[in-house]
Amino acid sequence: MKPVVGTDPNFLTTLVEINHDITSTLDLDQLLKRIAELTNRIIPYQIFAIFLVDDIRHDLYYRFGIGHEQNVVQTLRINFGEGLIGTAALEQRTVIVDDVRDDPRYIEVVKEARSELAIPLMLKNRVVGVLDIESPDIAYFREQQVSILNMLASQIAIAINNAHIYESERHNREMLAMLYEVSLDMTSTLEIDEVFRRIAAAVKSTVN
Repeated sequence: MKPVVGTDPNFLTTLVEINHDITSTLDLDQLLKRIAELTNRIIPYQIFAIFLVDDIRHDLYYRFGIGHEQNVVQTLRINFGEGLIGTAALEQRTVIVDDVRDDPRYIEVVKEARSELAIPLMLKNRVVGVLDIESPDIAYFREQQVSILNMLASQIAIAINNAHIYESERHNREMLAMLYEVSLDMTSTLEIDEVFRRIAAAVKSTVN
C-alpha cells in the first residue's frame, strides 16, 4: 500500500478515511493495531510503538509496538522528561532526531535505530500518550509526513480516550452483574464462608 502524500489527488479523502477508521474503533487493542496500520500508510516504518500515560504512577508505559524485543519493552516505563518519548510528553511537542547517536537523551531499545520521531497525543491540554517511530536510516522523517501525523494526533488521542471510557464502562457493567449474582447467592445460603468463597470466585473471574 503506497504512503499518503500531499500531491496524491486522493490525499484529503484518505485522511478522512483514516480519521473515520480511528474514531470508529472502541476496543483498545484493536484501535492501537489499527493506528499502527494507518500510520504505516503515512510513514512506512520498521519500528513503531505507542506509550500511554499511567495517571497513577505519572509515567508512560509501553502498550503496543512493532519491531521491538518483547522481553525488553513489556516492562519498559518512561518518566516525563526522560528520553525522547518522555521529552515529547513533558514539553507537549513533537521531537525529531535525525541521528540518535548524537542525542544524549536517547534511550536505546532497538540497537539498529538511527532516527526517531516522538509525537505527543494530546487531549485538550492533557497528554494521553506518545506515538513513537524509529528508523535504521539517518534523517528518515520528512516534514510533510510529520505534519500529517501531527494533524491526526489529536484524533488518535480522542479515540484512545474513548476506548478507555468504553473499557471502564464495560468493566463497571461486569462488576454490577457480579454483585447482582452475589446478592442472589447471599439470599440462597446462610453459610458465610460459602458466600465469601463465591464473592472471591466472582471477583477473580471479573478481574481475569
